[in-house]
Amino acid sequence: MTQDTSDEVIDLLKHAYTAELETVINYTALSSNLETFDGRDIAEDLEADIDEEVNHAKRVGKRLKILGSEAPTSMSDEFTFKQEALNEVKSSIDVMEAIDGVLAAEEDAINTYRSLAKAANEAEDYGTANMAMELIQDEESHYQ
Repeated sequence: MTQDTSDEVIDLLKHAYTAELETVINYTALSSNLETFDGRDIAEDLEADIDEEVNHAKRVGKRLKILGSEAPTSMSDEFTFKQEALNEVKSSIDVMEAIDGVLAAEEDAINTYRSLAKAANEAEDYGTANMAMELIQDEESHYQ
C-alpha cells in the first residue's frame, strides 16, 4: 500500500470490484431470462451495460494493484454476493421486479463510490477519489 491510502479505501475498492462483477453476473442472467416484449427492451439495455460494468471492475482492480493490494479472486473471503434485489427476480416475465433490482444495484454502486471518494479524499489519495467520481457519473447514467 502507498502512504496515501488507507485500509478503508482498500476495503471499499475491493467491495466495489466484487459488486461490479456480481452485477455482470446478474445482468447477464437477466438479459438472458427476460422473455416478454418489454423484457427484451430491458435485456438489450442490460447487455449494453455489461461491458461498462466489466470495465469498471477492471479499473478498480488496476487501482488496487497500483495501491499495493490485489483484486480479489472468486474464492477469496472478500468475494461475497450481496445483491439480493437482483436475485429476487423470480419470473422471466416480471419486468418491474427486474427493473427494481437493477435500480437497487445501481444505487448501491453510487453509494459505494461516494463513500470511496470521501475516504480517498480524507486519505489524500486523489487518484482513487478522481476515479470514484468518474464511476459515480457512469453509474448515475445507468440509474436513469
